[in-house]
Amino acid sequence: MNRSTRWGLTVAQVSLIALGLMSLTTTEALAKANSNKPTTPSNTSNGSKGANSSNGSSESNSSSASTASTTSNGSSSSNSANSSNSSNSSEPKPQPLTLTSTQADLLVKTACSSATVTAGGVGYTACRGAFEGNDTGAGNPLLTLLNGGLFAAEAGSGTWTQLGKSDSGQFKADEGSTSGNWSLLTGQKLSGTFVLSLKASTYYSAYLFTNLSDITGGFFETIGVSTNKKGMAQGLSHASLFYLEGSAPSVNPNPPTNPQAVPEPMTLMGTGLAAVFGYRLKRKRDQKDGK
Repeated sequence: MNRSTRWGLTVAQVSLIALGLMSLTTTEALAKANSNKPTTPSNTSNGSKGANSSNGSSESNSSSASTASTTSNGSSSSNSANSSNSSNSSEPKPQPLTLTSTQADLLVKTACSSATVTAGGVGYTACRGAFEGNDTGAGNPLLTLLNGGLFAAEAGSGTWTQLGKSDSGQFKADEGSTSGNWSLLTGQKLSGTFVLSLKASTYYSAYLFTNLSDITGGFFETIGVSTNKKGMAQGLSHASLFYLEGSAPSVNPNPPTNPQAVPEPMTLMGTGLAAVFGYRLKRKRDQKDGK
């Protein structure tokens, strides 16, 4: 016979009630623990399942995590694609290269340093150009640049003077040629600091020479002045010379082109005596012959 408690329940009945309460308490605790534990989806290359509960028995949670992960990845891909498309659409499209007539004309101008230019076998100190236009004429373009300090860094300050032009007869140059010689007139020598300017087509380049002595000529090329659209040098139109005052160039800007020799007094006397002696000798011969 089972013993009864003070409440009229048997010991067996009390034990069953206690076990039921313990089971209920355990179930609630596990449920609470599962509900509080965060679900962390695991992103893998194949959109893998999320690792969630400690007992690994909740398929619905894994399915939900997988769905969330897939949705998130799909959204990211969509956003990336939209961002990429937006970026591409905002980039400016390349425009075709077009040149104005002036820009196209500049393509035939070359750097002065691409040419060989000498004075007395010595290369130039510095060069500038090519410049568009004429080096001389209205406004004295190159002379203005020289006095404005075109070569001040290499030659220092001072006043520049134009010596002359080859096409005006002040000195000589092989005009019409793409390379050749330039030379001063007979009796001229250039020393100190000077500039040789070469004009070809519609451009000119200036070549500076410094600290030279007794120069009578040199060599030039026009490849550093102007070329045609095939890269061929243009013929020399004319050359110009400028010298820097203060460097004491020993040059006569206006030498006589055809100097006439002045007879000396002793030469005149000798010529006269020879004429008189010849006349007397001829007279004596005529007398002997009976004339």
